[in-house]
Amino acid sequence: MTMRSFGLAAGLCLAAPSSGLAAVSIEHQRVGCAIADRFPELEARLDPLESVSRARVHFRVAGGDHWYSVPMEAQAGLFKGVLPKPKKSLKRFDYYVEVTDTGLGTSRTAEYGVEVAAFPAECEDRIVAGALASVASVIVSLPAGAVGLPIVPAGFSAAGVTAAATGAAAGGSAASAASGGASKALIIGGGVAAAGGVAAAVAAGGGSDEDPRATDDDGDGFAEAQGDCDDANAQVRPGGAVTATTAATGNSSVCGQPSPVAVVTVSNLSCQAVTIAAIDLARSDLRGICNFPSQRLGASASVAPGETRDVGRIGGAGVYCVGGPVTSAYTCVDHIGVTVQSSAGSLPAGVYDITVQFPTGCNAVCQ
Repeated sequence: MTMRSFGLAAGLCLAAPSSGLAAVSIEHQRVGCAIADRFPELEARLDPLESVSRARVHFRVAGGDHWYSVPMEAQAGLFKGVLPKPKKSLKRFDYYVEVTDTGLGTSRTAEYGVEVAAFPAECEDRIVAGALASVASVIVSLPAGAVGLPIVPAGFSAAGVTAAATGAAAGGSAASAASGGASKALIIGGGVAAAGGVAAAVAAGGGSDEDPRATDDDGDGFAEAQGDCDDANAQVRPGGAVTATTAATGNSSVCGQPSPVAVVTVSNLSCQAVTIAAIDLARSDLRGICNFPSQRLGASASVAPGETRDVGRIGGAGVYCVGGPVTSAYTCVDHIGVTVQSSAGSLPAGVYDITVQFPTGCNAVCQ
């Protein structure tokens, strides 16, 4: 499995702007995957640099009605834009890159869809957006004319996000890019002062104080801040069930032969590791002929939160035996009840039966 990181490819063919100037070309390789709870960083190469007035990344929930946007800043010959963090609950979002030149003409890429993955390995061979753990601030412009919309689209975290005031650096000015410098936007106490005295941005309703760990992403009633160890899986949660099962590979045997193997499995849907101490076997003969002794089998295993694993195997070693040579054939049924002793308590693991034939002449005497 190969995961490709972000890179640049051949430029896109774009229409000339209405100003009559040459179009600013955008070299951008579409991103197909982004990591949840990280700030996606998108890149593009814009040419000619001196014609760029501003550049932005527009984004929305996949198929949504409202496009939000963030500015792109010039860094070492590239323009980079950072989006708010997509939550694990968000499956997909759309984006495109738009550039305004000094003559007020615009160019843009096609619209692209991005899958959101909990882990990089889930992206497989798709191009992955840069995944930043933290940023000073993400300045988000809401859709034009929007009233009552949240600071970010549904499915994105508002942590670290600042909303741009109307007219405040809405274009992400790149006038300084021609001289090789980034646009002069200064983060000042949660607001932004743009070069040239453009109006400051304002913090949005305490959004920058939001803890993404306080959101219950999988809807199981627990957020990460409340101890949910896997907020992408509603089955795994604090206090989740710990269960055991037994699966036998057969249901019959013969005097002098071992019993079929049975596999004991423990499933841990809680958020605490479970330690296995022993496996108890309560045995009896359903026909009342044989004496099958109960047993305690030693076991040593640890089952991690969210894990299901085999913790022990029954049978396959000793043989069914008798007190002396069998003179008249008979049949017994070994009725076995399995209980796993663990740090989560006694876990009933089921019951299974083995029909045992004792033919005339069997001399597998118990030692």
